[in-house]
Amino acid sequence: MTDCTECTVEYPLKRRPSHPGAVLNDVLPDVAHSKAEIARLFGIPRRHLNDILGERCSITLPVATKLGVILGGGAELWLKLQAAHDSWLADPESTDLSPQAPLA
Repeated sequence: MTDCTECTVEYPLKRRPSHPGAVLNDVLPDVAHSKAEIARLFGIPRRHLNDILGERCSITLPVATKLGVILGGGAELWLKLQAAHDSWLADPESTDLSPQAPLA
């Protein structure tokens, strides 16, 4: 087992972080349930689950909470995966981050 003190992450990242749906897609084959059953466990429509797995939809707090309870890791893990993916996709060139005048 690797000691976490040995693990390092280089910033800026050289590749796009995985979408949580891709991670979930890797985990689901180990679960002995159909996608319809899993969607029912998560309390979401099957189409929503398919959108998450197809990386067309973000993980929301309610879904992250259910994933954390059912699969482990807590909601924070799934939300951090989503945040890392979203941050990578954000285009800093198109976002004006200069100081703004205060709203009076």
